[in-house]
Amino acid sequence: MEPLYYLIWTSVSLCLFYAAYKLIFTDQTPPWAHRGYLLVTLIASVLLPFQPFRFGTILESMPVPTGITSLPEMTPLARESVNTSASGTLSAETIFLTLYVIISAFLIVRIFWRLNSLFILRKRSEMQSHGELTLLVHPEIKAPFSFFHYVFIPEKLNEGTERDQIIAHERVHAVQYHSADILLTEIFIALFWFHPLAWFIKGKITLIHEYLADQGVLKTGANKAAYQALLINQIAEGRLIGLSSNFNHSLIKKRIIMMSNSNVNAKSGIKILALIPVVLTLLIAIACNTTDNDQKVTDFKGLETKNATFVVNGKTVSKDYVDKMNDEEIATVTISGGEKGDVVAIVTKSEIKTPEKFSFENARKLYVVDGEVQDDTFDMSAIGEENIRSVNIIGVEDEIKKYTDKDYDRVVIITTR
Repeated sequence: MEPLYYLIWTSVSLCLFYAAYKLIFTDQTPPWAHRGYLLVTLIASVLLPFQPFRFGTILESMPVPTGITSLPEMTPLARESVNTSASGTLSAETIFLTLYVIISAFLIVRIFWRLNSLFILRKRSEMQSHGELTLLVHPEIKAPFSFFHYVFIPEKLNEGTERDQIIAHERVHAVQYHSADILLTEIFIALFWFHPLAWFIKGKITLIHEYLADQGVLKTGANKAAYQALLINQIAEGRLIGLSSNFNHSLIKKRIIMMSNSNVNAKSGIKILALIPVVLTLLIAIACNTTDNDQKVTDFKGLETKNATFVVNGKTVSKDYVDKMNDEEIATVTISGGEKGDVVAIVTKSEIKTPEKFSFENARKLYVVDGEVQDDTFDMSAIGEENIRSVNIIGVEDEIKKYTDKDYDRVVIITTR
């Protein structure tokens, strides 16, 4: 599959999923439904372009009456047309893909650097068992955060109600695997950094994690007003590691409003089923896209071509043009493989001219005797065979033009004794 084609379809999928999300989901929809929909959006956008279904005609059904030759027999005009087309369309694409790979590689390296930072901090911290969680205490930790079942807490955080509520908050992150969501969004950002919706969805999922964790704390019987005051008191420090779920979050106001929202309707979680028509729509749209050249095309007489460029009578054409050709019009097919894909060159019967059998006697001949051009009335027999030293016959068009501008088939050069 061509990289650019894949990136385009992934971007289209992301836009369609987001449009349905904005249209259907509201603040009354429970946070778990928001989370589920957005996570499926990321995964489906990545996987849908790989779906194997195709609607439409492919070259497999196209018989060819004649044999298949190799690219060296391809006409210079066809070869020039293919090279010009390839260089013209790939130059901008190559620049974009090069930039894409550089930025994506940097972002992926950044993910590993952050993971390494977490592991280093884990080794340097004091470990305390707390049920299914492992508490890590270190002076460098300024604000509480978690990574899977590891909960990093400041050394200054003393035992008490606040500490218990913070641990309860991080426990929700741990048991619901919010760190896995964050890793997924970070990888998605690394691959689709150019798409604004990728960044939006990352921020939205992070905020939903905090909604879910806040709900989990309140379900333990914590006092809402005291817990909200705790949130405000914890804003002082920034996050340490970007891959973690932080108790400290910049959108505290939204979280407090959400905790006070009594209009959440658990039954509205059924809205997550909106994924079904969106996925079906994208499946059909991608399957109906018959103009993509990234799919493998089963070509003439069982041969296979990939990323094919089609040339008909020396002119580069689209696959649709080839699909619509009458099979009876095709005379020869030339297939060759190259670094940028296969080239399928087709010559139609109308372009093939059957040459007439050449007859020297009937050919128009220009005679040159001892360097002098003779007129059309010249008769070679008048010289006499005994007076002729040598005879050279020229049939190459460029060489004939050195002697005359008229339309002659041959030049006969005679040297006498």
